[in-house]
Amino acid sequence: MSLDDFNINRAGAMQCAPVIAGIKPSNLLILRNCHRARDVRRIIGGTGLRTAYLYCMKGKNVWLVYDEAALAKALSEEGARRILKKAGYDSLDPGRVIKTVRQRLERYIAGEAGYPHELGVVLGYPAADVEGFVEHGGRNCLESGYWKVYGDVGGARRTFKAYTRAKEAAASYAESGVYVGEMVGALRAAGAGA
Repeated sequence: MSLDDFNINRAGAMQCAPVIAGIKPSNLLILRNCHRARDVRRIIGGTGLRTAYLYCMKGKNVWLVYDEAALAKALSEEGARRILKKAGYDSLDPGRVIKTVRQRLERYIAGEAGYPHELGVVLGYPAADVEGFVEHGGRNCLESGYWKVYGDVGGARRTFKAYTRAKEAAASYAESGVYVGEMVGALRAAGAGA
């Protein structure tokens, strides 16, 4: 494994462990100075996950790594549907939602529109927390961890612990030179106990 592959693999493992473990529908993968789709797909290959390039800003390239079935399920939940409808989405199809989010992020980066907070439901955050974040401008949360919590603190804490366990396991595998695609079975087994 080349140093570049090692670094991309390590970033993929650390940033996307909850998705790889099957406990989150999607995650952002942020890579500095790496925009080659083939490199990202090679690292994510073997996981059954998909990737979508979102944007580049300040030398950082941002990808969405997602489980299509889990994302479809998350987007079909009542709260997510409500948020997406309010934001003007006409489809819950994961591909179309991702395309629209990408376009809205591009407009945000260009200074032409506000931030598309509906990205939170794409990332699997609870609807109450996405709505709370928007309503309170990111202030006055009840808990802060992988996201800001405005609703179910106990549920969020359990989820934060599960994400951390997945990240720790993925980090251990990645440091040993194991590719993300090779660690998916072990992480999913560990995620099932979350």
